[in-house]
Amino acid sequence: MFAGTRAANAADSATGRHYEVQAAVYLYPTSGASDDYASSRELASGGKLNKVYGYTVEFGFGNEEASCAFYPTAEQYKLNMLETNSAFFEFLLSAKEIGLGPSAGC
Repeated sequence: MFAGTRAANAADSATGRHYEVQAAVYLYPTSGASDDYASSRELASGGKLNKVYGYTVEFGFGNEEASCAFYPTAEQYKLNMLETNSAFFEFLLSAKEIGLGPSAGC
């Protein structure tokens, strides 16, 4: 199963909130983000650098009571930590299963 889907499923099961897996370009307009760099470095080097796949992880749900929706309440923060810990751990397990990591010569 795709690593992003596994991570989203792990986050879902941690707290019961649902996460969608989609390309970052569909979230909101950005340019020059870290995933842009990750996907372009191999092309810009003429193939001299290894291809790197970038992932954008957006988590949590907006805090409508704060001046900025990205500032979670204490309860939202706790839920975010449970979800992201579960998701990132599952993401790493899926990477190991497909052969990424120190044993693969990285």
